[in-house]
Amino acid sequence: MKNRTLISLSTKMLWGGIITGILRILFGAIGCFSSSDIRLFSAFFLFFSSIITIILFRIDTDIDDELSERNLSEAKAQAVDISTIIIMVIVCIAIFASALVRSGIIQFKPDVDLLNLIIHVPYIFIGINDILTGYFFRKSEAE
Repeated sequence: MKNRTLISLSTKMLWGGIITGILRILFGAIGCFSSSDIRLFSAFFLFFSSIITIILFRIDTDIDDELSERNLSEAKAQAVDISTIIIMVIVCIAIFASALVRSGIIQFKPDVDLLNLIIHVPYIFIGINDILTGYFFRKSEAE
């Protein structure tokens, strides 16, 4: 019979939430640059984030505390709410800026690789959500 390694939910949220969230934000932010060398460097952040996620998925969590499960559910709900607000504010700013550019008030000649942004920017939001979930969980566990 094979013994499986158990880790606490708090440790899992530290690595699965906060650390992978930072790696995903770094992938998204650095990957938006146009240099292929820099984008290749950013791929290492996504690779390490994926490895950590796979390892944490395979390790069992020591869940003998219903309070931790409830804290995790509440942390996820809070993180989703705040992430939604952040995304809505950013979209509103982008719409407002787009209207100013189209009206000619602001002169802007974009030199942006749209496909590159579509690939990388969502990881910034995923990372923010992961960090917020980990932060709120660890905060509620400390109380």
